[in-house]
Amino acid sequence: EGDRTRPHPAVFSRSEMPLAHAVPSGATSSYTWTGLERPFTKTVPSRPYRNAIPMEKIVSSSVRIGEPILRPDPACAWESGGLYKAWLLESDGVYYLFYNAKNRAEWPWIEQTGVALSRDLVHWERHAGNPVLPVGPRGSFDDRFASDPCVLRDGGSWVMFYFGNSTDHHARDGVAFSEDLLHWEKGGEVLIDVGPEGSIDSRYAHKPGVIGWGGRLFHFYCAVAPAPAPPQGEITHDEVRGIALAVSH
Repeated sequence: EGDRTRPHPAVFSRSEMPLAHAVPSGATSSYTWTGLERPFTKTVPSRPYRNAIPMEKIVSSSVRIGEPILRPDPACAWESGGLYKAWLLESDGVYYLFYNAKNRAEWPWIEQTGVALSRDLVHWERHAGNPVLPVGPRGSFDDRFASDPCVLRDGGSWVMFYFGNSTDHHARDGVAFSEDLLHWEKGGEVLIDVGPEGSIDSRYAHKPGVIGWGGRLFHFYCAVAPAPAPPQGEITHDEVRGIALAVSH
């Protein structure tokens, strides 16, 4: 598509992206997010997800303690349906375990993010103010899910990257800020929006995993698009998924 660009509502100016299955393997496209003081560029492979590198095995020397440290709490309506992704960090001798949970076992459900605290990694106490990151009002990008916390330190403050799932049937990555890890204020903007029709993240751009390296932020996320053809090898599915990357300047 050359250098032709078009604005994306409020958040991105981006290069046009061709259909993922209709470009040479290895081709890339770049998105630039200008919502912060520093532009935020997302570079993604424009190729079929079936060519993505698989993550086959993770080897760990950890020892299981035999019992879950947290279970869904039937007395807490917001998390009674099940617990999901955990994000663990330590600050001033206290361990913080962030997790998202759903309010019911059967779809449709609401997912929100809470936190539990511990000093020994074995005995945990849920924060009384859970969920610390609730869903937004109807019509917001996170009115159904506020999930998959990824919490990093920024000087003396904290930043939580998370994804919002909306009643518009799309998922996008957002951000929230805190001074004490317990009280969070949402940034109010979408960090990584879904791409245009035909791109590899036209359905979901979600589930952030962010690291800092070399003075830059590397924002990995799960990109999801409708499947061009539901039969995919030995399975039949209506979507394709892969890992995409956004990089700050």
